[in-house]
Amino acid sequence: MIAHAFVRPDFGDDLTYAGIWGQQPLIDLLRERYNEWSSRVIIEAVMMPLTAASPWIWRILDVLMILLLIWITADLFGTERKLQAQVMFFAMMWSVPLFSLSSAGWITTTVNYLWALTLGLVAMRSLKHWSEGVGCSLWEYIICPVCALYASNMEQMGAILLGVYLVSGLYLLTEKRRLSPFYFV
Repeated sequence: MIAHAFVRPDFGDDLTYAGIWGQQPLIDLLRERYNEWSSRVIIEAVMMPLTAASPWIWRILDVLMILLLIWITADLFGTERKLQAQVMFFAMMWSVPLFSLSSAGWITTTVNYLWALTLGLVAMRSLKHWSEGVGCSLWEYIICPVCALYASNMEQMGAILLGVYLVSGLYLLTEKRRLSPFYFV
């Protein structure tokens, strides 16, 4: 949060989108963006109001998304020592130059890439359970499809999710495990 306090989302696409926000209804704006520029309508439906809102809303949401990224990374790939994995991953995040997350604007870059990565990893959580032979929690049945929808709206993450789900499905089938109907959702 301290690092975010010094971030000023006041340049690049952040300013452009903030200037566009409110000039027409969101659905019309997204339709126009889809027809003329970008297929990331779900991501832009989240990003555009954030660029016009108080920067503190984005700062708080971005910190929460980073904490979720740390938690889900340790949950998916960590060992029994998840807290140590989380601390190590948090420390490793500081090896990435902070300003690389602002190339098109802080809000625009993080919502398009960092948030898509984070929510894409959350969408993979059910795969871990199935590979371990464990069922999913009720919250995963609700949250994972929403996360997959948001994350797959970014083209690279969509391809990653498709590949991971296909490989995991093949693995589960070769292990003679039945695929959950939720797998196809």
